[in-house]
Amino acid sequence: MIAIMFKETPAAASVSAVPAGGSGPAARPFCRRPTSGPLPQTPIRPSPRRWADPVSDIERELYGALMPDVTFLRQRGFGVHREVDGFRVGNRLVDADGLQAIAARERRLLRKP
Repeated sequence: MIAIMFKETPAAASVSAVPAGGSGPAARPFCRRPTSGPLPQTPIRPSPRRWADPVSDIERELYGALMPDVTFLRQRGFGVHREVDGFRVGNRLVDADGLQAIAARERRLLRKP
């Protein structure tokens, strides 16, 4: 049988492992918010202005006459992408007429009181 000697007694070691009870400073967490004074304010950044830039020549070439509908749908939160078979609006693959129909529907919904 091997005897291991510790510097502390088991009772002294267990006292440090047990959190202190009561309301003294040992019972409070080390990282607490200050209770007096103004709360620190985080600066509010303005939201980025997407699609405010002028349309690039590449996009004008890709979308052609549909560019006003594409920019309108993008401003409304749709993802519009050119693909081989047509246009992807959100998760739907549509042709040019479908893209115009979606844009017309969104414009009607925007005008409703």
